[in-house]
Amino acid sequence: MTHNVYLPFIAHNTTPKPVLSTYLENVTASRMAYAVPGQHIAWGVKWSEVEKVRGVYDWSLYDGQHANIGEYPHRITVKMTPEWARIEERKEFACAPMKPEYYWHFGNFVLEVILRYKPYAIELWNEPDVDPRIMIPSHTDYYGGWGGMSREYADFTVWTYKSVKVPGVTIMAGALMLIGEDQWQFAADLIEYGQFDVLSFHNYSHGRLYDMPFEKADRLRTMTDKPLWLSETAYQTTELYDDFEWEQAHYLEHLVEGAKAHDIEYICWYTLAQNGWRNTDLVMDGHKKLAWYSFEKLIGGDV
Repeated sequence: MTHNVYLPFIAHNTTPKPVLSTYLENVTASRMAYAVPGQHIAWGVKWSEVEKVRGVYDWSLYDGQHANIGEYPHRITVKMTPEWARIEERKEFACAPMKPEYYWHFGNFVLEVILRYKPYAIELWNEPDVDPRIMIPSHTDYYGGWGGMSREYADFTVWTYKSVKVPGVTIMAGALMLIGEDQWQFAADLIEYGQFDVLSFHNYSHGRLYDMPFEKADRLRTMTDKPLWLSETAYQTTELYDDFEWEQAHYLEHLVEGAKAHDIEYICWYTLAQNGWRNTDLVMDGHKKLAWYSFEKLIGGDV
């Protein structure tokens, strides 16, 4: 059996447009039917699901998802700590950090992910700058966990990088939400003390706030010369209105147009299809929205 290896996209200012990807919470065949040839896929694998029992791996939740991705180049976010490995002070949160003595268990899990699924990049956690103690409890299965523990997260990236870094696989740290000054301090500590190939961040816009991702990228650029990847973004609303589809498509085109000027090398839209969160899907209920057609043209270089 042969496998394709996709090299990381970390060269500065060498391409006219960023790499374009879409995130999928669950990679089903029906969702992948809307993927555009030439795009990238992002998805997540939860340590808490794979190693519920220490030393016992169960990949059944993810093998089928990987098979559905097929030949599309993809990256994986690894996140969520099994209950047996969580620090005591946040033991009730799935997103909690692990005890340092279990870092090597996490490292083994990540190496297995790399060997099994062959992503071109691994992202270490999802929005770790959020403190779970201020979150809705049901949300702690998805993001957050290290808020208020920036040095610990930075040390975690150093340990993980040294343990799992292999040729051809980019290590992404951050996935930062960056919505308050405490989270910007988290970013500063990560940049100063952490180790990684790419710094990733998130941005969700609404109204006319098209330039929020550029503002975040510009501020991050004053702090680091690492490649910047916008690993989650979308234009969102909780209530649909007449101009929403047009505004959403415009936001996507505006992002791609301005990415090079603001040193953003990768853009990942959340999500491709059938997720339903805040109307961000490019495809809803089988309806390809204007943003999906913009995405298709951008992949083909027509916009």
